[in-house]
Amino acid sequence: MQVLKVMEDPFASKHAVIREQAHAAWHTLACVFGSMTSTMAHAKRLALIMAPIVNAITGDRNEQVRLSALRTWSSVVRMLGSQVSQTYSVAIGPIITASISDQSDEVSSHKNRDHKLPSRICPGP
Repeated sequence: MQVLKVMEDPFASKHAVIREQAHAAWHTLACVFGSMTSTMAHAKRLALIMAPIVNAITGDRNEQVRLSALRTWSSVVRMLGSQVSQTYSVAIGPIITASISDQSDEVSSHKNRDHKLPSRICPGP
């Protein structure tokens, strides 16, 4: 499909500002789906909306692009409303998994640099 190819190109741009703008435009598309009764929660549409969001959060190294993707994601979750539990595996699960993986990778990279990790996560009394 040529239409999807045109929509995919900005997400793959080497310029972070273009990828960030692509997520802003994607947010608008998500809002259109969200304004239609039960359209956002449709499995295939939600997977389509989530694909570039998950790709940015799991693979983009630019903080602004990831932040833009997170903004779109939070809007999608709000638009799902009470249907969010029914769509957990598509709308929530991949983002949680990516967040945990990123933190795990960060901890591993700190260990590899011979930095000592704190023995306590929260300061004690």
